[in-house]
Formats: sequence, structure tokens, C-alpha cells
Amino acid sequence: MSRSGSLPVGRLAAEFAVIVMGVLVALGVDRWVAGIDERDQELAYLAELRTDFVRNHDLAANGARVEGEIADLAVILLESLGTAAPRGDPAQILLAAELTGYVYYSSYAEGAWNDLQAAGSTLLLRDAGLRVAISEFYRDLHWGSELDAEIGVSVTNYRVVSQRFIDPHARLAMAEAFPGWPGFQPLSLLEALDSFDVGALAEPVTAAEELAAPLATAIIAHRARSVTFSEDLPKIDSIVEMIDRALGAL
Repeated sequence: MSRSGSLPVGRLAAEFAVIVMGVLVALGVDRWVAGIDERDQELAYLAELRTDFVRNHDLAANGARVEGEIADLAVILLESLGTAAPRGDPAQILLAAELTGYVYYSSYAEGAWNDLQAAGSTLLLRDAGLRVAISEFYRDLHWGSELDAEIGVSVTNYRVVSQRFIDPHARLAMAEAFPGWPGFQPLSLLEALDSFDVGALAEPVTAAEELAAPLATAIIAHRARSVTFSEDLPKIDSIVEMIDRALGAL
């Protein structure tokens, strides 16, 4: 074969190398862009998770306090049942009779985690320990739903019995003064009773010895919920700390 008809091997090799390098660079750029996109997504999810768990901290702290205070008030009522001279202030006894029938309602925020699961993107959270901690926290909540239902029944049973002995006008006044659970201070409802003869209204309550059994069960339920919320707090705080470390690493 003549020189003019020979294949330009060198030139072909150079062109092939340029094409390969172009493809590799393009793939590298794609991976780099994808990496930036994933970090942006992780950052967004971490920020949303932090917002949820800061709210969860507030809900748990408030729940532990409120449920504990309701239980303490209920003990005052329990110790005054069937006694000639009630041991507690009549207004607190009347307040305890009503509030013991309340169930602190709080639904922990879990929207960000649900979004991650729905999108199949939990692996965007590169910290495996954080993924496990969040998953276990919400799993335990769902497992505890049966206990919450049982506690609700105990409190409801008490409320059904107690309503027969609490003046309905006093109950209505306390309900109208109830501000809702966030930041609620149980004793703040005492002012709603200022216009009532609380001594006279407390007498049928303290005389109702049939309240003792359902009241004791309700006290146990409130204390159990207070303990549960208290136990949630360190778990929530640990998750917030892990989220902060993950955010700091981005």
C-alpha cells in the first residue's frame, strides 16, 4: 500500500483520546453537578428535620410538665375524697376534678421524615447514625400508640364519672378559659372560678367516694404520660445535636 493510502493511525489515536477525554470530563461534570444537587437536597432536608425536632422538643417538654402538674392536682383531690375537711384549697380541688379528665394532645412533627421516606431519599442523609436515630424515634412513637389509647380510655372513664359531681357552669367557665395546650399552665384556670362559691361546689366532689378508683387510674395515666414525654426529651435533643453536626459538615 502506498504511503498516501495508509491509515492516519496517529491522528485517529489522537482524536480517539480527545473523544474519550471529552466523555470523561462530561461524566465528571455531571457527577459534580449531581453531587452539588444532592448536597443541596440534604441541606434542605436537614433544615426541615431540625425544625420538626425543635418543635418536638417543645411539645415533649410542655407535655411532661402539664401532665405532671395535672397528676399533682389530682392527688390533692384524691387525698380529699371522703374527708370532713378537704386537705386542699377548694378551688384547686374543683380545678383538679375537671382537669384530670383532660388528655394532653400533641402530635409530634414528622413531615420532613415522611417526605424523605415517600421520595425514597433517606440515603441523602449521609450520617447513618442520624438515619437510624430518627427512624427508631418515629417507630417507637407508632409502637406506643396502643399505650396512648389505653391511657385515653382511663382518663375518659374518669371524666364520665366526674361530670356528675362538677357544677356544669363551673365546667363551662374553665373550658372557656382553657387556652389550648401550648404553654398551658393548669393553675391559670383558677381565675375562671372567681365568680363561683367554690367551697360549696367542691363539697359534692369531695363527698363522691366513687371517684376514688377511676381517679387513681387517671393519676397513673397522667404520670405515665409525663414520664414518656420526659424520656422522649433526651432522644430528641440527641437527634438535634446530630442534625447540627451534619449541617456543620456541609
